[in-house]
Amino acid sequence: MTDNLTDRLEKNSMGSTPQTNPDERRQYLGSLRERVLVRLSVAQFKNKELVETLVDHIPSYQNYQVLINNKINTPNASLIIKSCSQNNIRFSLISDQSAQTVDEATGVLVVSKDAINESIIDITQKYNKKTDSNSNYKLEKISVWSKIKKLFKGE
Repeated sequence: MTDNLTDRLEKNSMGSTPQTNPDERRQYLGSLRERVLVRLSVAQFKNKELVETLVDHIPSYQNYQVLINNKINTPNASLIIKSCSQNNIRFSLISDQSAQTVDEATGVLVVSKDAINESIIDITQKYNKKTDSNSNYKLEKISVWSKIKKLFKGE
């Protein structure tokens, strides 16, 4: 225990403050998993439809910040930046060591200042459910209408 304390004191005196969960921070553009609301991987960030889905939801992120991996060369970043600016949503372009370019790395995050512990953060899982429920509603509405038509026709 004293060795551990001595090591921490030595590192602190050299000007390096210890960081909590450094591997997790590298994975989430300097943030922590517990603060993430929505995540797009680098591969998803290059997909215009998924970026447009995110842009559609940006007005609801008033108490959040959008972190954008600035090492990815895609015109989709300008769509997100423009929407954040129009809706007064804070955003940051991340170019440090946490910004990776492999497809599985993080491309865009919507994060909170505090822990929110969202169980589902992947954009395809988070917003696909809402799309599915809306399409089911439309199918039910059509099927009810077709039943009424059949009633009037005597079928």
